[in-house]
Amino acid sequence: MVQRRAARFIYSNYSREASVSKISALGWDTLQQRREASRLILMKQILSNESAIVKPAPTRSWRSAVSNSLQLDQPFCRTDVHKNSFIPRTCKEWNNLSDSIASTNSMNSLSPSALLSLDNAT
Repeated sequence: MVQRRAARFIYSNYSREASVSKISALGWDTLQQRREASRLILMKQILSNESAIVKPAPTRSWRSAVSNSLQLDQPFCRTDVHKNSFIPRTCKEWNNLSDSIASTNSMNSLSPSALLSLDNAT
């Protein structure tokens, strides 16, 4: 919704009926991409002790196929609320990262689309 309004503002077309298909032409990251990249960057900061957040304690977990050398234990979740909370969701996304992305030190400088496209390319 906010991106549509911003696109209308940029193109000076304030009509609600105006097509917002030009958002893709602007090359903006979606909210979903920005949130995922932010979660991954925060997890990298937690793992490298660059954040005030304490590393989560090991829990009962299960492992998927190894995608990178910095695999995290993914907690077992009985409810969707817990499954979609920060630690379980980010552990799953982190374990799907390629080794080159997970072990990089310059993760903070990457834009959300660059981070996710680098991971999808490998």
